[in-house]
Amino acid sequence: MSSPYTLQKLTRNRLLRNETLANASLKILPKAFFPPLFIDAFTGKQTNIIRSMVAAWPFPCLPVGALMKTPNLKTLKAVVGGLDLLINQKDRPSSWILQELDLRDAQHNFWTFWVGTEDGGCSPDVISETRPVVHGPRRGKKQVVTVCMNLSLETSHLSKYLKYFYWWATQRKDVVQVMCPKLEFGATPLYNPPNAAGGI
Repeated sequence: MSSPYTLQKLTRNRLLRNETLANASLKILPKAFFPPLFIDAFTGKQTNIIRSMVAAWPFPCLPVGALMKTPNLKTLKAVVGGLDLLINQKDRPSSWILQELDLRDAQHNFWTFWVGTEDGGCSPDVISETRPVVHGPRRGKKQVVTVCMNLSLETSHLSKYLKYFYWWATQRKDVVQVMCPKLEFGATPLYNPPNAAGGI
């Protein structure tokens, strides 16, 4: 008889091989199934499944930055594309659970708790780690998603990753709130003020 671990792993593998089936199954999957499936899709760079999973994420926070070893533009597009799907849902905010997208590249207890719970069970520690579902900040009648990221400006040229995120966020400033708890500057200044005597 197969163990619960084997059964869940086999199910995840089947979903990852069939994107249509995976997308159709997200509405009925148990919450405990999401973290390991998301890790598998993220590791395999299956951007279509990542996009759909972000939109259907059943927890208030998605600490996706902890899974990124280095910033990846293709993955970023999939993640924020999932936010777009969520933002454009007609039945929100009743079905809107995700409140915060964390892009910071730091260890996060969320993934640590879920790794190893392959049987789909949810321990008391995991329950306490996942925040209660509450409505996030609002701007007028619109619910806002918070995006947390650390920003490093070490050179005078922004990476394609940051350029794309800046473009994406500015186009959605009525529904996206960006927070940068950590901001680093390199030795090279980004702006040289004009000489007062010589002008520009």
